[in-house]
Amino acid sequence: MKSLYTSFFAVLSLFALVNISCAENSGAVKAPGVKQQGAIATIEFSKIMDQDGSQALSDEWRDEIKRIQGEAEKQQGSLASLQKNLEKTQKELEAKEKEGKKITEDEQKAFLGMYQELQMKTNGLQKGLEAQFMKLQQDMKTKIDAAAKTIATKKGYEYVMPKEVFVYSNPVHDITKEVVAELNNKYAAEKRAKKMTASEAGSKTSKTNV
Repeated sequence: MKSLYTSFFAVLSLFALVNISCAENSGAVKAPGVKQQGAIATIEFSKIMDQDGSQALSDEWRDEIKRIQGEAEKQQGSLASLQKNLEKTQKELEAKEKEGKKITEDEQKAFLGMYQELQMKTNGLQKGLEAQFMKLQQDMKTKIDAAAKTIATKKGYEYVMPKEVFVYSNPVHDITKEVVAELNNKYAAEKRAKKMTASEAGSKTSKTNV
């Protein structure tokens, strides 16, 4: 699991600055020791996604990685079959050459076609996985940004930046715990809503069957 988290942090580093501007008359509550104008809060991404961080993000990250890996394994099975057929055909053509027989143009074209198909599908699989992985990472960042904006607005901060970009930052401005709590609260609410929807659907089905 830690390797997955490490990959996530590597991509998050691309988004070194999270700039959250709060509306001047947003009704933000001024936190003790925090100036209303130009105040900067910090969040520590590593703590948001670690084992003790956001249950919401870690669960979603784990489930999506499993789904992507499952899709990859299915497609890899198809590629393995193509690879096997290509190798078989190659051996047959090599054996034919050893026997002094001429390889026809159609056979050459067929072999080349098999090779190109394998290359095309391999490249397609790789690009597809990369696209899904990048989308997952972007989705995670979007949720973190939204939670950070909510907390920043409540506490009167005008900007939020990753703690990692600072040589030093005052711990009083660290809103990581609040962001994690916000993410987990939304996650719990979504789970309750899904459970309620499933329960209502099951109740309707039961009544229909009576």
